[in-house]
Formats: sequence, C-alpha cells, structure tokens
Amino acid sequence: MLERLSQILDRFLEERDIKKKIYEKEIILNWKNYVGNLISTHIFPKNIRNGVLYVYSDHPTWSENFINLFPEIKKKINDSFGLEIIKDLKVYLMRKENGRKK
Repeated sequence: MLERLSQILDRFLEERDIKKKIYEKEIILNWKNYVGNLISTHIFPKNIRNGVLYVYSDHPTWSENFINLFPEIKKKINDSFGLEIIKDLKVYLMRKENGRKK
C-alpha cells in the first residue's frame, strides 16, 4: 500500500521533533493572532524553549494581566495545534533603553 507524501512528511517531522519547532516559530511570527491587538502591543514574545514561553512586557501592570490571562491563552494556542506546545511562562520587564519604538 502506498503512503501519501504528506503522511510520510508528517511522520518524518514528528520523529525528529521538527514539527513542534515549526509550530513554535508560527506562534512567535503570528503572535497578534493568538493574543489580540491590544495585548500584542504590550507583550512581546521572545522565544519558546522546552515548552516555556518567554515574553517581554513593557509595563508591570501588563505583566500581571498577561500572567492572569496566560492559562486561557495557553489553552487557545495548544488547542489550535492539537499539541501541548506551551506549558509554562516566563515574563521579563523591558528596560526603557531596550524598549520597542512605537
């Protein structure tokens, strides 16, 4: 029986844990789609490593708000991929001299 190329490719990516890395990059690149416009202007994703989402916040109040919303956002992201990609969160406060220009 012949396998479809897409099935072979999926198995190859999963066996080498590449699929999860692709999904992690997808989350970073399309951050606004996962968290919304308002949050994306104050919370900036840095990377995802070992299931931990690392983000920068431009203000302590936004850090706290995001921490409170994190379980809901984590579920939304993980459900969209059908995998547990995000397990935990680490929030860093940006220093003014390192802040993003708006």
